[in-house]
Amino acid sequence: MKTTATLIALFFSLCTYAQTDWKQDLTEPAVEVIDGQYVAEDFMIIKSNGKTIQMHFLATMPSDSFIHRDNMVMISTMLLSELMQELGNDFEVEHLDSLIGDADMEIKFTFQDAGLQVSATYGGEVKRETLTWEQYYAEH
Repeated sequence: MKTTATLIALFFSLCTYAQTDWKQDLTEPAVEVIDGQYVAEDFMIIKSNGKTIQMHFLATMPSDSFIHRDNMVMISTMLLSELMQELGNDFEVEHLDSLIGDADMEIKFTFQDAGLQVSATYGGEVKRETLTWEQYYAEH
């Protein structure tokens, strides 16, 4: 979970530091309902040390879940808070309206009534961790 959580924390820290138009940011929903699912999605290009990575972030949860959608955002933010100290500030982020071709990195959260799955894809390698809510809360 620590490797996946580090990638997730990187994503959220990039979003936090990259905000430049706060009025526009505050008016847009963090979560939308699409085809019976709560969906939070973002696309970006991350520039660091002369390299660029295109990232796709996606968090989903059934809209009829007993879990409140605010908790989808809160849990993601908690993962960021746990690992923020390990992250540096040497990067730039450009948010995109959509992907340009294929993403170099994909981070996916799948929230279900039974638990949470975190999936990170980078360099053709996929790492997944699935936790029941009991396991998640025991670790966090």
